[in-house]
Amino acid sequence: MAEEQIPTPLKGQAEDVAQASSLCVDCGLCCNGSLHDAAALDEDEVDAARAVGLDVIRNLDKTGFAFPCPKLDDTRCTIFGQRPRVCSRFMCKVLVDLREDRLTFDEATAHVREARRLYADMMAELPDYIPLRAARLLIRNSAATPALQPLVDKGTVFQRYLDDHFRKPNDGKMIDAS
Repeated sequence: MAEEQIPTPLKGQAEDVAQASSLCVDCGLCCNGSLHDAAALDEDEVDAARAVGLDVIRNLDKTGFAFPCPKLDDTRCTIFGQRPRVCSRFMCKVLVDLREDRLTFDEATAHVREARRLYADMMAELPDYIPLRAARLLIRNSAATPALQPLVDKGTVFQRYLDDHFRKPNDGKMIDAS
């Protein structure tokens, strides 16, 4: 088979794929519970998800697993080659903008760096007894005792940044623009 006939998903795009991969590996916000509460699984991948250690949750209309993903190690996926399709298909707004040349790689990297800094600021205020998922609810509802107000304040700044730079329009905003 001639070289131009050999199917390869990276042909002509290797640099773009490498940049996107680097960006994702440095970020991890899609998996740590910052952007979403959960991911939906296709019915045919439920058994495989359980086999790699994901805690599959079923409710009336969806099946999935909650974030933070237990298979995330800092910002890296430990089941990358076996991850569910929803994970391999997901692209945040930064990644979409990079792929569609609305952002340079340096600009995209700067967004990831700033988001990670804001995340660290918020996490520094998160008490050990409050899971991130519960903190997101406090932040979303601007509900806090005086002791938790710094968490809500820093979390609001972080979530607004994610709304502006990482969430796509169909994802819905975490914080009202008001």
